[in-house]
Amino acid sequence: MTSRSLLNKYNKAFLGFAFIILPWAMAGDIFFRPLFGEIILEYIKIFIIILTILYSLLNLSIQNLKWYKVLLLILLYTICLNFYYNKSSTDLILYLIPFLFLFTNWEKALYQFFTDQNKTLIIRYNFLFLFLVLLFTLANTRYLENGLNLPQNIDLGRHQSSYAILSLGLVFFSQKKISKYFFIKAILLSYLLLDYQVRTIIITFLVLLLFFLWERYRTHKIYKNIIVVISTLAGLLLSYFVFKDFSISEINSLTSGRLYNYFERFEILASISWKEVLFGTGYGADLLVTDQWNWAPKNSHSNFLRYIFEGGIITLAMIIILLKKMWSDNIINLKYIVLIIIGSSIFNTGILTRPFPLLYVMMLIPFFYEKSYKFKSKL
Repeated sequence: MTSRSLLNKYNKAFLGFAFIILPWAMAGDIFFRPLFGEIILEYIKIFIIILTILYSLLNLSIQNLKWYKVLLLILLYTICLNFYYNKSSTDLILYLIPFLFLFTNWEKALYQFFTDQNKTLIIRYNFLFLFLVLLFTLANTRYLENGLNLPQNIDLGRHQSSYAILSLGLVFFSQKKISKYFFIKAILLSYLLLDYQVRTIIITFLVLLLFFLWERYRTHKIYKNIIVVISTLAGLLLSYFVFKDFSISEINSLTSGRLYNYFERFEILASISWKEVLFGTGYGADLLVTDQWNWAPKNSHSNFLRYIFEGGIITLAMIIILLKKMWSDNIINLKYIVLIIIGSSIFNTGILTRPFPLLYVMMLIPFFYEKSYKFKSKL
């Protein structure tokens, strides 16, 4: 057996294992940790990280390494900065683990792995997990008069489930035919719009839905114009209701204090040394007690602001360059992933600092596109 065939077997085994176990890593806080214990869940996460790093090293592409060399700069800068301030860089590096896929031809392996049978199995598996996540997060809400008889230590917080719902739900919203899985889509969208409280996920889903429609129908002038008109009207309507009778304090309340928090963060940045703003002060610098959120240290609730505090404008600039590289990648279309990152992270602690949902989303590329691209040189 040749080394190439062994590598192909490992790649298929890794992808199969990842699609089975990643939903547990994403949604484990909701029902896995309370039922089976924290230590098992942590071992699962560590095992996924090790396998992902091994996969990336075994499938390293020099061509991709050159195209995404800015990611190497981010990793190196993060390690050096936190070493200088004597802070741990483990978590910051962990956030970047999914991006290691960019150093490989992982899209080729994914298209080889995604047979029709495997796609069907993943869709059914995702449906099962979505059902469990929604069941557990709906427990003890107004829809269930006496609540579900679940263990008291189960965390039913919507923030715990939001990124699992986003990641798992993508397989249904990415289908070429809009009518496919319509019932599941309708239930999920109704739940998100009517009862869900994580607004960034709702916005991310709606932006993705519009982008899916745009990509599918942009060659059809009538459909394209309809999508543009609907998007414009929706934006104007939302702006009207938000700003018509709302004061700044009401808008701040609507955003759970984010608006005033952002004002305070910018004031803090204006008051500290320009060197700290430019270079950052290491991991944890974003955890602050402010007038708006004064009961405990809180982060900015914006990954992009967080990167300024922890890694400075230099790190934020490199992150933006990385996203721009992904957007303009001429081998495979990564625009969906860039939209998910920006949509969930600009006004929240989003998928940019949640490695397991991001890793799962990056593995769903073949669901977005039914045919593989003509793989050509980036350089």
